[in-house]
Amino acid sequence: MSMMQSAGQWEAAYDPGVPRHLTYPGLPLHALLERTARDHPETVATVFGGAVGNRCIDSSMTYRNLDLLAGSE
Repeated sequence: MSMMQSAGQWEAAYDPGVPRHLTYPGLPLHALLERTARDHPETVATVFGGAVGNRCIDSSMTYRNLDLLAGSE
């Protein structure tokens, strides 16, 4: 599959109900993170998995922790 496909070719592969275009709020990214961390602090924001050195890392991070690490608070 070529990386230079038109948007129509990508959209043809979307599952039913997946929006073709998204509307983003007029906020900077850090404000979105702050708002999400405030509204959903214990919700998992990201999941990590993979080999690091000789160890297998399998972990997740909540929006609260991600916001704290990002220095928003």
